Amino acid sequence: MSHKRLALIILSLLFVLNTAAASLSIADQTTENLLKQVREESDPAKRIELLDLALKDSSLKGDTRGAVFFERGMAYKAMNDCFRAIEDLDSSLAHLRKATPALLEKAHCLIQVDQSDEAFRVLETVLLSVPATARAYVLKGMIYEKEGFFSKAEDEYTRALDYDSESFSALDMRTRLLLRKGKPRKALDDINALSRLAPKDPDVFMTRARIHVKLKDYGAALADYARVESLTPGDDRVLKEKVPVFFEMDQP
Repeated sequence: MSHKRLALIILSLLFVLNTAAASLSIADQTTENLLKQVREESDPAKRIELLDLALKDSSLKGDTRGAVFFERGMAYKAMNDCFRAIEDLDSSLAHLRKATPALLEKAHCLIQVDQSDEAFRVLETVLLSVPATARAYVLKGMIYEKEGFFSKAEDEYTRALDYDSESFSALDMRTRLLLRKGKPRKALDDINALSRLAPKDPDVFMTRARIHVKLKDYGAALADYARVESLTPGDDRVLKEKVPVFFEMDQP
């Protein structure tokens, strides 16, 4: 074979490879744009419609296809359809190289549908590969709390905070658990930390107001109720809870 013919064959192969790579790049870019659009869409039903269309594309492979299944699973989860969410999260796991986010979401869904044993097994799998996963400990705590093992639940929430001191979910769950256990003083420390993490979350200040009421610090409670009113004007919860506070303040 002449050198000229060999050179032409090589150039032809390079052209084919470059064309294929460009096509893949365009496809990946299109999918990324779609996923961005999906994440910006607040209505989960509309997100599912977009993702259904994407999944009809048989060219989607690997992590890209896994990401689409993951997003659709999250949309179903937002609609409280945990069984469909679990199906899509399992499908995403068949394609994704990084499985931890999908496994954590699956575990959360399993807890919500009262499949705690299976959720526990999923979480143990996560912690074997990534021991410092704070959310896995939060979810384990939720399982223990659901089953009435409050001390074990508190230990798991605390372990989560050992790995991530600013874990919103760990602080939130431990705050609520401490209130259930009749420990408002300890709960106040956690809710104060939450208020620094989420200074515009009205639910945080509603919870702190209730803690102040339990501690009979009515002035602080009213200040937090006022904060909620400024964040969500017309919140019916505030008026309902403020009236008994005024009554208590008038007591000798």
